[in-house]
Formats: sequence, C-alpha cells, structure tokens
Amino acid sequence: MRRLSIPAILLLGAAAGLTAAGAHAQRTLLPDSPIGALATAWLEAFNSGDVAAMRAFNEAHLRPADLEERSMEERLNAYRRIFGEVGAMKLIEVMGMRRSRIVLLAESATGERIAVSIEADPDDPERIASVLLEPADEEGEPVETGLPMTEAALRDSIDAWVERNVAADRFAGVIRLVDGDRTVYERAAGLAERRFDVPNTIDTRFNIGSITKLFTKIAIAKLMSEGEIAPEDRLSKHLPDYRRDVADRITIAQLLEHESGLGDIFGPEYDAIDKSHLRELSDFLPLFVEEPLRFEPGTDRYYSNAGYTVLGLVIERLSGMEYHEYVRRVVYEPAGMIASGPTEADRPTPNLATGYTRRPLGRDRGAAAGHAHDPQDAGAAADRTWELRANTHHLAGLSGSAGGGHSNAADLDRFARAFRHDVLLPPPYTLWVLGGEVPKPGARPAPSLTTFPPGAAVGVAGGAEGLNAVLEIYLDRDLTLVVLANMDPPIAEEAGRKIRGWMRRAGLVRGKP
Repeated sequence: MRRLSIPAILLLGAAAGLTAAGAHAQRTLLPDSPIGALATAWLEAFNSGDVAAMRAFNEAHLRPADLEERSMEERLNAYRRIFGEVGAMKLIEVMGMRRSRIVLLAESATGERIAVSIEADPDDPERIASVLLEPADEEGEPVETGLPMTEAALRDSIDAWVERNVAADRFAGVIRLVDGDRTVYERAAGLAERRFDVPNTIDTRFNIGSITKLFTKIAIAKLMSEGEIAPEDRLSKHLPDYRRDVADRITIAQLLEHESGLGDIFGPEYDAIDKSHLRELSDFLPLFVEEPLRFEPGTDRYYSNAGYTVLGLVIERLSGMEYHEYVRRVVYEPAGMIASGPTEADRPTPNLATGYTRRPLGRDRGAAAGHAHDPQDAGAAADRTWELRANTHHLAGLSGSAGGGHSNAADLDRFARAFRHDVLLPPPYTLWVLGGEVPKPGARPAPSLTTFPPGAAVGVAGGAEGLNAVLEIYLDRDLTLVVLANMDPPIAEEAGRKIRGWMRRAGLVRGKP
C-alpha cells in the first residue's frame, strides 16, 4: 500500500464522514486534561476532512521548529492522502495515557482498527510533538506494543505466522527483511503452481499489482526532471486526442493523486470482455473513456486505475517509447532489477507464480483447484465450502501502467535501495515522489537519506484476485520489508502489519513509537 509521520501515512480505504452526534460521543471519551484537549482538537480537525481546519490546527499547535523541518504545504498534502485513504475515524477507547502522551484506539471508515499515538511537547502541552497512526491487532493493541524481543524471536514469530497460514491455505509466497547488508529474514513458502506441486522459492516472481503505480510516478518524475512535463499541466497539453471536455479540466497532479474524477478499468465491462485482447494501454480506453467524471477534478478523491492508465499514455507520448520499455530504462536497469517486467497472461514467464483466489466450492473441481497436500489433511479439505482457483481469468493480456507487472523479493529490495539513494531521480524529485513539494529551479540536492527522521517509512501495496504484495521502504537507512503472495488480499498486508510490530520490538525500527 504508502508511511510517513506527521508523521504517518497509512493505506486503508475510502473516506467517510461522522455525524455531529458521533463527534460529540467521541469527545466524551477523551480525558479532561491538556493531552486530552490536544487529542480532541487533533481528532476533530482530522475528521473534518477540511484542509483549512487542519491548517488552523497546525498553525495553533505545531512547534515552529517542526514547521521549518517540514513545510505546511507538505503536511497538508500528507493530510489529504491520509484522510483520503483512512477517512474519518471513530474513537473506540483510550488505550493509555501519560502526561504528554495518549494512545487512542479508533476505527477507520472501512472497519480497520487504528492505534493513534499523540505526543505533546513536554515543555509546552498545547504544542504537538508527533502523531503516529498504526494498524492495531485483533485484540485492539497497537501492533508495536509488547516486550522487547531479540531478532531470533522475531524470526521465530514470522516462521510461526507463515506455518500457520500456509497450513490454512491463506498464504503462499516470499517474505524478505533486509537491514543494510544483512538479511534478517528470508523465506519462501507454499506452492507457486498447484497443479504440479511446484513450490515457491526465494527467486520466484510474483504479480505485484499496484506497486507498479510507484514505477509510473517515478517515470513521470523523470520526465519532470528533464523539463518535459509539470504537475500543473493539463492533460490536454500532452494527450490532445483525449476527450477535450475532460482533458482540459484534469491536471497531471490530479491524475497522480487520484483526484482527477476518472474511475476504474474494472467492473462488469472488464469482466465480460476477452481480456487477452488488452495488449496496449490504448486497449483499456474503451473501458472508461466515455464515462462521465465521478466528480469535478480536484474536489474529491477516488482510487483510479483509469487515471494511471492515462498517465502511462502520457509517458508513451513524451518519451517516444512503449510504456514498459521506458520503465525498464529509467527504473529497472538503473536499479539493477533483473527479474522484473510486464506480465503477459497468455505467454509463459519463467519462474512466475500462478495466483490463486478463493471461490465457493463448485460441482466440477478443475485442475487448478486447491487441494490437500498431506493425506492427514484430506478430511478437512473435503469439508471445505471453498476451493482455490487460478486467477488467470482475471488478468489482462499484458499488464499496464496501473498495475500487474511482476518482480521478486530481491529485485524489490534493489529498487528500494536505488530509490532511497537517489539513483533513479535527483534528490528533489525523489522527495516529490514521496509527497514533498514540487522541486524549484536550483533546489539544493541534499541526499534523500539525510532528509527523514529515524523510523520514517513509505509503504506501497498491490492486491487483486490471487495476488497481494507489500513493499515497505524505510527512508533513513537501508531497511526494507518485502512480502509477496500468490493468494488473495489482504494476506500480505496482514503479514506486513505483524512483522512491522515485531521489527519495532526487536529494535530494527528506530524513532519514537
């Protein structure tokens, strides 16, 4: 999914509002104390969904030094993204409190539980020092809480999670955790191809879904750094043949931030067509080009695969290359990614895992169906009301700029290192991709690794039928977590949340919790 602190970016779902009565009920849960008042003010500003309200909160409660470190506009851009992904949060309970710190348990618009840690400046209780949003576990505890653990215990915890979920036919894939030159954990588990009992290996390639969108944004940033495009450009400037009544109203920035009003490529029409015919980016256009905008560009946010498909067409026009070739030249080759590329559903790709999606048990159990691999499990498998089916029916003939490419764990680690060390882009453009301000002419090219506080990270994820992938890139050091699965979401994201908590307890994640 995409984690910085206000720090924090948390990828969940769409936004939703709270009623006035609901907001009042939340206020009654918070203590009548300085830290309670600060938490109340922050939660009300956040839940408003109003950038002006969050600006007013920041002006009243942020420390001047913090605003010098990270500008108001950067903070508001982060707020837009966070609220667009989490929505208004319903406060469930106060989990813990000290004089200058409070931990809240909240529920997102999509029902996910979130631990919100708010810390005040101990010398000025009306000023906020940090806000951290993290997923909470099934018991409602923040995932990073618990007694410190050793790295050996971290590895044992991941092993136990893997074995439990492989046995339940929920997980098959690869997990890789690298700290500098040290591989802290690496394991392949489950089957890459169930018809022939082919196991996943460390080098197995997986469909990474929407992680490809990050490569698309980097390609746009590369063109920006060369003066070919600007975020404020109208789409019509670069795709003059696109519908002018739409293209004249949409900017490149709105496409990148899912604020264009364009919708999705998936739906009944996608399900009904012969997807093997989707071989070029332009082949996807009939799925959405004639649809009206969902909202006036810039006034709302809607996760848009159509928007990133259009960005791929912009990249092709400006670069003079096919999208996948341009990404290979500006991302894969500079990063040393030797096992990554577009996925062709109807052409064999060496060492590529087949995705498996859970379906209600049918009368005919085809060769791609899930099955028990241990004779002792046969009875349990026979009692199941579901089976696992290959997801090939859902895949386009050729993946596009909105998602669907393939990679493996080692390549994604190479990408993370190249990205954070500014190998792919000049530093100001790396920071822009991460949500920073648009680079100004003559901007000082400070290395990106020197810019972020300890523990700052960005996470991206991809998920669809039979595939789920997570890439977490810590920005202050060479620490990377990769989880790749050829099973349904949200299994890789669940693994990422669990492992992130264990990483904090093992001391791998630095900075204040």
